[in-house]
Amino acid sequence: MVVHAFQDRFFADWTNCYNALVRFSTGSVGIVTGNRSAGARRLRCEVHGRGLHAEIEIPERADLWVEDAVTPEVLTGPGLVGSNNFLEYEGTLALHRHFVACLLEGRLPLTSFQECLGTMRLVERIEGVAGNSPA
Repeated sequence: MVVHAFQDRFFADWTNCYNALVRFSTGSVGIVTGNRSAGARRLRCEVHGRGLHAEIEIPERADLWVEDAVTPEVLTGPGLVGSNNFLEYEGTLALHRHFVACLLEGRLPLTSFQECLGTMRLVERIEGVAGNSPA
């Protein structure tokens, strides 16, 4: 994995902004941006693949283009998770239910520690590279 990254301190005494360009061992490229200076909790991402493009603002909206679609299929708010319950809307309740079910059934959850380890290694790489970049 190759990582190019930088970090900043906007209006704070702590690092609150990260940006990275990542080339994974598969050849895939990812762009990671995190900014905690805005004062709001927002998660936005784009996914591009063969025959698919998605622009997602969690938990409000997802625009999905499949194959040669001219207009996207739009999913909004609770339609993304199928509920108006805040705990379900944020995904917290489903995450906990899944984890408990896996414990009871003796199987690994979808987001196991092994899976999280890869994510944490990516974060360490981003922070390590960004920490070496000029301010």
